[in-house]
Amino acid sequence: VASSEYDLGTGAQIENHMFEVVAPMAYHLGSSQPDVDPSLVMLSVLTNTRGGASFPSSGLDDWSSWSDFCVASGLLISPALTEQSPAADVLRMCAKLTNTGPVWSGGRLKMIPYADTAATGNGRTFTPNTTPVYDLDDECYTPRSSGEPPLRMELKSPSERFNTVRVEFLNRAQQYNIDIAVAKDQADIDLNGPRVMETIKAHWICEAAVAQRVAH
Repeated sequence: VASSEYDLGTGAQIENHMFEVVAPMAYHLGSSQPDVDPSLVMLSVLTNTRGGASFPSSGLDDWSSWSDFCVASGLLISPALTEQSPAADVLRMCAKLTNTGPVWSGGRLKMIPYADTAATGNGRTFTPNTTPVYDLDDECYTPRSSGEPPLRMELKSPSERFNTVRVEFLNRAQQYNIDIAVAKDQADIDLNGPRVMETIKAHWICEAAVAQRVAH
């Protein structure tokens, strides 16, 4: 960064400076939206031959449903990938922040949103597939042995059933300083006391509303 007429002031030290870097995919959803569709980010991370993993595009399934879900739900990101990291780790983080499951099926990588309700926003509409895959009745269940119930359910231990989730993000409205979004299940807290999940570090997120949705 250079300037021939920059006022350095009268002090002996230079103040800290912060710069926004506008990457090629920024504002692709409109002039008022700097953040990016996560599916486009991951497409670049996986298939780019210079800065990505050189993964063949033929190994990727149709991600349009995932894209529609992220954009319509406002789950948009601005990642700064400043260090080397395995592409699989980057994909897992993106899937976690967007409530999506990566699935390897039929020789192709699919991204399946867990959402089961429709969403509309940012000019997109997401319609989930809620058609049942199985139709099971009592005849489909057979106890292992006489006297055992046909179904057995295992619950997580109480210490792993969290009712408070914290997401750490870089708040654009606060000059990209670290901020925390919190989501709570107050009814469960009143009943069982607070059980706080380890804070999710999500510096790809720069908007408080997005961080709040991710926490929920």
